[in-house]
Amino acid sequence: MPGTWNKYLQIVFVSLASCFLLNSQQKPDLDKTRHVHEDMQMPNSSQKDVVTHIQNVHRHQRNNLSGSIENEYEQDEVGETNLIKNGIFWNDFAESFVPKGLSYTNSIKLVEYFRDQPVKSIKSANGKACGDGIVELVDGTRMCVRHDDKLFKVYAEALAFYLSRLLRLDNVPEVFLAAINGSSTRWNGLELNALTWKENDIVAVIKWIANASLETFIPPIIRAAYATGEPVTNAVIHDTKYLSGNTAAISELVQWGSLIVFDNLIGHYDRLVLYQTFGKRGLSRRSLASSLYNSLKSQNSKIWLIDNESAFFYQYKSRDPTYNHFQLIKLHDKMLKTMCIFQSSLVNELRKLSEHPSAFKRLWGYASSFEPLFDSFQKDYRFDVFARLFDTRLNQIIEWIDHCQNIRSES
Repeated sequence: MPGTWNKYLQIVFVSLASCFLLNSQQKPDLDKTRHVHEDMQMPNSSQKDVVTHIQNVHRHQRNNLSGSIENEYEQDEVGETNLIKNGIFWNDFAESFVPKGLSYTNSIKLVEYFRDQPVKSIKSANGKACGDGIVELVDGTRMCVRHDDKLFKVYAEALAFYLSRLLRLDNVPEVFLAAINGSSTRWNGLELNALTWKENDIVAVIKWIANASLETFIPPIIRAAYATGEPVTNAVIHDTKYLSGNTAAISELVQWGSLIVFDNLIGHYDRLVLYQTFGKRGLSRRSLASSLYNSLKSQNSKIWLIDNESAFFYQYKSRDPTYNHFQLIKLHDKMLKTMCIFQSSLVNELRKLSEHPSAFKRLWGYASSFEPLFDSFQKDYRFDVFARLFDTRLNQIIEWIDHCQNIRSES
């Protein structure tokens, strides 16, 4: 009887936490979301579906205290098609809804093509979706430019791209580094002084994502997992009604599951972790139901991670005990542990990377092999912290994946 009573209290806590999440979410500005893909459900309605399902489980469980949440999931209808294989991986059916970017080979070839193109024109940018400047290449291609006196932010943009390709992810736009040289073929004849760029400055030139929306949202099932502290598992996927027949919702859930892992590994601050911290004046907390910063969504529901300047060097020191940023570590890990379903391709590449004597050296060497300017990077304490802790962070992510596998094996 005590064990049954503990299970009942667990269900009460899940239900109360879900109700709080639903009541506290902010309604999005519909004018801003008019251009979002039409078959994508609005966050509030999707969130309500998730919370309603948890409440229904609670009510049924209260009438049958001898059961468990796992048994309850098994008794519900799973739906027409399974989305999971081997307990913790998306199957081919689920993956088929994810919009595909360029292949690994074609993505690297595109970078080299961009690198060889002279710039025809240049103008300032608003910074929200395109860094500090917009350039047009001679072939008409538009690209964004990241310029910063803190060079580690510029290099972080390129390193994020190369890590994504090393892990076989295609959600980070192509990037190359370029040195400002007014007499070079690339920059010849352009008014570079108008953008306060100086000779020999290094910039990141980033592929422009056309016709994309700035309105991107964390999927409601992940928000519910964040509120309850219970990760999204095979059982939860099968019993989440709003996923049934909603290909856009499945696509975004698969993508965000991998992008949460990626953001955790690169230590990105102002995309997912920002939502868990207090506002600039400490007066309010951003709702996880609000639109995310530094991400875009194409009309086909493909998610793009942009503005990766805060990754690696700038924020990795938060994982160094010397700097006492324990709250940031906690927030990174809490978001990571919302998902126990993964893309098998990502997990395979993470394991391959971890098998190298030094995963950091493998990443840095890989990026340097394509990007000549990496050799001129001025290493400081940020670089040292990143080099020292990258392998540790990678292994901690793999430990979480193994934990999810063990949960599945024991159930």
